[in-house]
Amino acid sequence: MNSTSRPDGFRDAFIKNFITVFLCVAINTINGSFIYIYFRSEVFKKDPRYVLYIHLVINDIIMLTGSVLLQVITYLAVGGINVALCCTILVVMVTTNKYAC
Repeated sequence: MNSTSRPDGFRDAFIKNFITVFLCVAINTINGSFIYIYFRSEVFKKDPRYVLYIHLVINDIIMLTGSVLLQVITYLAVGGINVALCCTILVVMVTTNKYAC
């Protein structure tokens, strides 16, 4: 089997990516509303647990967006993904994962 061939057809790939992107947008919208509420309220900014929570939410947005972006790019890139682009996205994702704790 050739490494550039797709095991699933266009319809299956489209449905998989559509569901993934839809869930990513829905979750990032909810997380974005958390961030909006956090920055609008002075009470949340003074409590350390909310500062840590919003840090976790921002890291979640970055990780989710990066992983969905890599998935969609791998389906769209016929000849493969550029190594520099892949490494750049992975470095950002690893950095947010490593320093999330």
